[in-house]
Amino acid sequence: MHKLKLIFSHEFVNPVYKHSKNHINVKFVGEIQLLSLLERELGMSGIFKSNRERENEYLRALKELVQVGETFISKSFAEDEIGVSKELLMWRDQLKLANWDFKTQISERLDLLAEVERKEEVSPGTADRWRRVINTLKKGISLSIGEIEICDNLDIMHPFYRELFNALKNCNVVISSRATVKYSVNGNLGRLQKALRTSQKDVEFDAADKSFQIIQFADDQIAADFLAGQLKNNFDPVIINQDNMVLNASMSSYGLPLAESSINRSNPQVLQLFKLLPELLYKPFRPDNLLALFNLPVSPIPGKLAKALGRVLANTNGIENEAWYNAINAFVSSFEDETEEKKSKRIIDRYLSFQRDKVITSKDISDLYGHVASWVLSVLNVEDYYKGDPKVLYHLRAMCTDLMDTLDNLNKEYLSLPELDRILSKVYTSVSLDTQYKEVKSCMVIAEPGQLYDQAKDLVWFDFHSRNLQATYCNFLFQSEYNKLEEFDGICLWTKEHQVQYQLQQLYKGFLNVNERLFLFIPDMVSGNETTAHPLMATLKATVSNIEEFVYEFELGTGDVRETGLSDYELNEVVQKKLPEAVHEINIENASLLQKRQTESYSSINNLIHYPFDWVMDYQARLSEKGMLGIGEAMTLKGNLSHMIVQELLQKHKKKELDFFEADIEKEIDGLLIQYTTKYAALFLLDEHLFEYNMFVNQLKQSVTNFREIIHENNLNFHSDEYEVQGNIKGVDFSGRIDLLFYKDETPVIIDLKWTYSSKKYNRMLEEEKAIQLALYNQLMSANGMTAYFLLSHGVLFTVNPSLKGKNVTTVKVGDPYSMDATIVQRMMNAYEYRWNEFKKGEIEEAEGEELSVINFAVDTEAMDLIPLDEDNRCKKVNPYSGYGLFKGDVK
Repeated sequence: MHKLKLIFSHEFVNPVYKHSKNHINVKFVGEIQLLSLLERELGMSGIFKSNRERENEYLRALKELVQVGETFISKSFAEDEIGVSKELLMWRDQLKLANWDFKTQISERLDLLAEVERKEEVSPGTADRWRRVINTLKKGISLSIGEIEICDNLDIMHPFYRELFNALKNCNVVISSRATVKYSVNGNLGRLQKALRTSQKDVEFDAADKSFQIIQFADDQIAADFLAGQLKNNFDPVIINQDNMVLNASMSSYGLPLAESSINRSNPQVLQLFKLLPELLYKPFRPDNLLALFNLPVSPIPGKLAKALGRVLANTNGIENEAWYNAINAFVSSFEDETEEKKSKRIIDRYLSFQRDKVITSKDISDLYGHVASWVLSVLNVEDYYKGDPKVLYHLRAMCTDLMDTLDNLNKEYLSLPELDRILSKVYTSVSLDTQYKEVKSCMVIAEPGQLYDQAKDLVWFDFHSRNLQATYCNFLFQSEYNKLEEFDGICLWTKEHQVQYQLQQLYKGFLNVNERLFLFIPDMVSGNETTAHPLMATLKATVSNIEEFVYEFELGTGDVRETGLSDYELNEVVQKKLPEAVHEINIENASLLQKRQTESYSSINNLIHYPFDWVMDYQARLSEKGMLGIGEAMTLKGNLSHMIVQELLQKHKKKELDFFEADIEKEIDGLLIQYTTKYAALFLLDEHLFEYNMFVNQLKQSVTNFREIIHENNLNFHSDEYEVQGNIKGVDFSGRIDLLFYKDETPVIIDLKWTYSSKKYNRMLEEEKAIQLALYNQLMSANGMTAYFLLSHGVLFTVNPSLKGKNVTTVKVGDPYSMDATIVQRMMNAYEYRWNEFKKGEIEEAEGEELSVINFAVDTEAMDLIPLDEDNRCKKVNPYSGYGLFKGDVK
């Protein structure tokens, strides 16, 4: 019977580059594969707990010790129980591999580890498994393994390997080292390899030889395009590169088969559910996070309901308001099947019916994440429900169960949001995803030089930059602890010097395992970040005296690539498409497609006059400029909230539920803020907005006090808020809602509420007779009323009517205030007709930022009695709310 031959290297956990494909009865193995194979041989295979489960066991054991008495971790453990237990478990496993017996008195720190070990509450990890295998092998067990060939330098590997392979020798396994390669290569590459093997310095390269070359690029994308061009030209190297995303993109554009590619630290959207779930539990919640939760592509909250609630949150800036419950009720009632209706109610009970508070019970948290873990299994059982990689959902479920175990071990009855966030950050881990599998006839790409078993003919080290050499094994030990541990028989500590040497020798394989040509690619920038020198650059500079002569700086369209030993190639032709150029006006052929609205509003006609292109996009093309739903900015929320509160106070006064003029107005406002903020301005409940919110509350209280005095002094009688007005002006139907309608005797007083940064804007609108909204509403009331802006942000009323008086009333002087509104409406209608005449000719003005002197509308304003355009320094003002920069040619 032929026994199995194993070929071992740390790097052989990944694909191995080898010439022969007929390795009969030969297996290439890395560390974990070797461990698993030996366990199988010895009858020691089993199902072992994950490291996350072991961390929870260690957390529980440490917690019991810390509760008994003071330890060196007591303070840090109180701050971060999970982090401390995770760190100490790593200490324990590294010392276990080093063969420490946990029974010796070395230091207070290691004594604590020994005490935990004596409790025997932690399941075996990889280090324990290796120790069991080694101890069993020392008994001289018969194995079906005949030989193990070691491709790494055993002298500088972790000492436990020497112990392992010696034990295997006792089992009649032949242990051999990779035979020294007989280098046949001559030239510069041969000189370099010989110098590295003999530690020779100051080797001089031959300028005419092309077997070694460094090529420097501006960035990794240019390097990838360059390499793809060479591959297209029948260049067939082995490539060393850890991340193939950029390289595959270039190979795809050149029509080449793609290499295997993965994302090692991927954080797909679905995985973010784990971090976003607390927004369903706590008060205050984080609006942006809750909106992100509702926008997830897959979640336990059905998509139809999630979208509806997301719209409510975006539109009202809050939750648990009337629109919120309407959306839930509409979702439940949409099911005709009674079973489905009950199922929908269970979903709402599970995810949307928690009693929100500042602290939440651990049970509620565990229940929520337990529901999600169950949901994952149900999703995986439904064909075609989830289109992504199932690995993501399995990973999400694993994190949910890990969290539940962690909460159980922490044994805390209540958790605040910051505490839960900290725990989630400890439990959360990214996931490795395959984004591209190796395609037929694609080039050979390996992640590490150590994956080269045989010599490559040509080798391109594509990512020759930004590597770190670190001695991390047992670097937590104090020198005194290290010295004491070294005194014990059987201890096998891996020195820092050997750790670094081992890493260097693995990298050297990229220089040694190639027999014709070696190319080192060095980009200056990768993903927008500057690169740092590869650690082997120092070796090259110390070994080759004229290394700088072999650095070729590649620039597109310049230089002779043949200097590098590579051939000329054709750059892939990229069809250039120009962005739209900015113009004064856009011409359209199908002008008849533009149709007047059945009923116009102030906001529509104001946009039509000042920004006709945006108006066409909004009201005719029906394109949304806002993109994804979003939470309103603080200024918008202040306006919304202050409107609601003023209107509510006046409504209560009208219903005789409150005496607006005698009540403790500050107390009333405080009560309404408690009621409305969560529902309509939840952003203000977050700590980072608390200062701004308090300032807003103070401003609002002062403004309402001022407003109350103005109403009282002018004998204004409140009629209604959001008063709907309709009418026809010159053949056009209009409708609108007046914020506040009062009467002074028989005269209507129209007041529009505003919250703004500066009062100058509304002062100027009245001065320049451009207050379209007030004028339009006054005309629609069919009365010679009075109009005003009340700035809630400033506590000041702006009006052109001298009949309105008071300390906080600013009267803007104009020609004839009583005929002004009619004049403004006439100009508005002239402007309306002007724009539609442009549309009929197929012209849509788009001239923001241009001088008024070149804009037809501005030139014709005086002669045709139009509403003047808004301007900045004699240029048409840019619409700050427009999202149509690409269409306008504004994208730089």
